[in-house]
Amino acid sequence: MMLFIFLCFLDTRYSINFTPEVLINEFFLRYKTDSFTFTNISGFYNGNFGIKNASILIEHLSFAKRIYIGDYKDVRGLTIEEIPFHFTPSIIMGKEKDRVGRYFPYFKDNIFIFAGGIKNSFLNSEYTLREDRSIYSPSFLNNVLRNTLTFTSGNLQNKVIFGFCSYSYNSGRKNGYDIEYTFDYKRERFFQVLRFRDISRDFVNERNQYFKDGRIELYSATGYTYPFGWGFRYGFMFFGGYNEINKRFFLNNDSRINGILFNIFGNLEFKEIDRRNIFRGMNITFPYKNTSTSFNYYYTRSSNEQEIFSLNFKYAPFPNGYYYFNLRRETGNRFYTISGFNLPFGSISRLTFEFATLYNNLIFSSNLRVNPSRNSEIISSISYNLNDNRFSLNLEISKTIETKDMGFSGIYGKVFYDKNNNDQFDEGEEVVKDAKIILDEKLKIDVDRNGNYKYFLLSPGEHKLTLQLKGLPSFIGLPNYDFTIISENMKLMNINFPLKGLGSIYGKIFYDKNNNAIFDEDEEGIPNIIVKIEGTDIFTVSDQKGNYRINNLPPNFYQMELSNIPNGYSTNPPGLLIYGYIKEPLQNVEMNIGLIETKKKIRIKRF
Repeated sequence: MMLFIFLCFLDTRYSINFTPEVLINEFFLRYKTDSFTFTNISGFYNGNFGIKNASILIEHLSFAKRIYIGDYKDVRGLTIEEIPFHFTPSIIMGKEKDRVGRYFPYFKDNIFIFAGGIKNSFLNSEYTLREDRSIYSPSFLNNVLRNTLTFTSGNLQNKVIFGFCSYSYNSGRKNGYDIEYTFDYKRERFFQVLRFRDISRDFVNERNQYFKDGRIELYSATGYTYPFGWGFRYGFMFFGGYNEINKRFFLNNDSRINGILFNIFGNLEFKEIDRRNIFRGMNITFPYKNTSTSFNYYYTRSSNEQEIFSLNFKYAPFPNGYYYFNLRRETGNRFYTISGFNLPFGSISRLTFEFATLYNNLIFSSNLRVNPSRNSEIISSISYNLNDNRFSLNLEISKTIETKDMGFSGIYGKVFYDKNNNDQFDEGEEVVKDAKIILDEKLKIDVDRNGNYKYFLLSPGEHKLTLQLKGLPSFIGLPNYDFTIISENMKLMNINFPLKGLGSIYGKIFYDKNNNAIFDEDEEGIPNIIVKIEGTDIFTVSDQKGNYRINNLPPNFYQMELSNIPNGYSTNPPGLLIYGYIKEPLQNVEMNIGLIETKKKIRIKRF
C-alpha cells in the first residue's frame, strides 16, 4: 500500500499495448526536485522484463552545469556537461546502444566510448575514442577528432568542419577525413546557402558509421519572397560516393493570396547517365470560415512510376472539435478514404473516431482522452481491421504532481464519534466512514470503513485540513471543520477528528431594571446585541425580543463577549466576565444576560 501511494503522487505513467503478436506493459516513473531528476522506464515485452531507460540528472552544480548518470541519448554511462572552465569542456563515457532497434536496448556491439569536447562562440572541438565489435564497421579502436569553426558577420555565416579518424582493423590501421564548408547568407526576404562536403574512403565517424566508398556533396539553394506573398526556392545537389555521383535539381514555389496557400514543387534527379528520377507535385489550400479544403498532387518516377491525387476537407464548427474527410487515388486506380471526427465532451474528455478504407480493407479506430484532474490523464485507443480480424489496443494512464508539493512527511488519523468527550478513540466508540479529508483545498483523502485516513509525501510547512461529512445528524460534528498543521520532513503526524454531540448556549439579553441579574417578565429584551465566543469567529445577534442562540458547540467552557451595547449601559456588574459551560454532549445551556444603566459621575465645580 505504501508503494502504491508513492507511485501515485510522482510523475508516473502506465501503458499497455496489445496486438495478436505483441503485448507490451510499460511503466514510467520520474521524480524531480530543483537539483536532481530520477527517471525510469521499464516494462514487459511479451512476458520478458527489462529496463528501457534509467537515469539520474543532477543540475546546478558548482563544477558542472549538469550530470547524467545512466542513459542519456544513446549512451549508458556518465555524462558531464559544460564544466565551468575555459572553453567549457564536456565529457561522456560509457557504452553506446546497438543500432538494431529493439524495445529493450542492447549494448553488445560497443565495448566502450569516451568523448570529450570544448567550445566557445566560434570553436567547437570534439574528440571521441571508442572500441567496437560491429558487423556494420571494420573499425576496432577508433580515434575521431572533429573541429567546427564558425565565423559570423551580420547576415553572413561561414562554417568550416574538419574531422579526422584513425582506427584499427584486421590488417592494420587506417586513416580518413571529413571536410565540410557552409556559406549561409540570410536577409528578411532572401537567402543563399552553399555547402560542400568531402568524406574520404574508409572513413569511420564518431557514431561508428562506415563510408567505404567515401562521399561527395555539393548543395546550393536560393530563395526569395516578394512583398505580395509570392515566393520561390530553387537549387541543385550533387551527392554520392566516389564511384557514382547523383545529380538533383529542385524548384519550389509558394504563394499566399487572400488566405489561399498555393505551392508547386519539383525535383529532377540523375542517378546515372541512363536513368532519371523525377519528383514533382502541387498543393492548394482554400480556407473559408470554419472549413479548410486542400488538393494535392504528387508524381514520382524512379525504378517505377507513381502518381497520387488527394482531396482533404476539414470542418471545425466549434473550438477543439472538427470533422474531416480525405480521399486519395494512387497509380493503378487504387483508392482509399479516411473520415472521422474529433469531439470534446465537457472540459475533461475528448473522443476521436476514424473510419478508413485502404485498398479494399476496412479499418476502424477510436481514441478517448480523459483528464479527470489537472495533473492526470487517461488515453485509450483501439483499432480493428475488418478484413483479416486484426486489432490492437493501447491504454495509457498517467498521474503527475508538482514537485514543490512533495515531501517525505505524512499525516494519519481516525474520524470517530467521541461519546465520552476525552478526545481519544476508545473501544466501543463509533467510527465515521462517509467522510473525506481535504488537504490544502485541493487534494481529497478518503476515510476508509474503519474510520482511518492517511497521506504520505507531504511537503514540510503549513497545511490546511478540512473535514467533509455526509449523512450525519446536524447535532454531531465539530465547531470548526478547518485545521492548520505545520509538518516537518521525515515525520508522521497523528491528527484525529473526534466528533462530538453538539450542544448550544441560548438565552436573552435584557434591561435589568431591578438590578437583580435575573430576567423578570416585565423586563424588556434588547435587540441587535452581538454575542460572540471569544477566540473564535462564532457569533450570533439577538432578535427583536433580545433572544440569542449559538448552536453546534461541543462540551467545553466558553467565554462570551458582547458588543453593540447601547450607550450608557453595561453588564451587571460592569466588566463582568461571562462564561458558559457545556458539561455533556447534546446539552443546551441557558444564559440570560442583563444590562444595567451605568451611573454618571458627579462633577463638582468650585467657585
